[in-house]
Amino acid sequence: AEWDAELQPATKPAKKNAAPPPPPPSLRAPVAGAEEVITPEQLGSGGAVFGCTHKTKDECMSRQLLGLPGGHKKMIDGIKPFSTALFLFNYSKREMYGAFEADKPGGMNLVPAAWREHGSWRNGKGDEDVSPFPAQVHFRIVYDFPPLPESRFKHIMKYQPNSNRFQFNLTDAQVADLLNAFKIYDAEKKAKR
Repeated sequence: AEWDAELQPATKPAKKNAAPPPPPPSLRAPVAGAEEVITPEQLGSGGAVFGCTHKTKDECMSRQLLGLPGGHKKMIDGIKPFSTALFLFNYSKREMYGAFEADKPGGMNLVPAAWREHGSWRNGKGDEDVSPFPAQVHFRIVYDFPPLPESRFKHIMKYQPNSNRFQFNLTDAQVADLLNAFKIYDAEKKAKR
């Protein structure tokens, strides 16, 4: 609603011989491709990154469901609906999707059939009543940014030593930096069109 209000032109009558009013914020030149910088103070519940591959991404998006192996239940329990920022990282393409938020509390095995066609990738044994990624949370899309290449957010994440994996939990500062990276990348792509 605030963004829509910024897009509406001011309709005040002009005074004679007065200087023209400054342009509304939406018409000013963007700073590094983004009109406003998101700060950690605007956030409050941190964030979480979920993983997918080229095989599971479409199912995540069509079901609007994110999942992790069962050992990550504590992380799911810490996600606050309509508050914690959620992101999806594609390990195959090395790019991030977002931004999302949970629309209800997460739990275990909310959708038992989810990702089942991909089997139990850890032990080779499939259980017909349990998803291979049973720690699950339903989400809604908050911002539908274009996929963000890893090179654009690698400096934001805390990578595990000697690996290409990073911590799934995000601080408010990391969420703000990640959202700003998405905004800048989106603005740059639009400017090239």
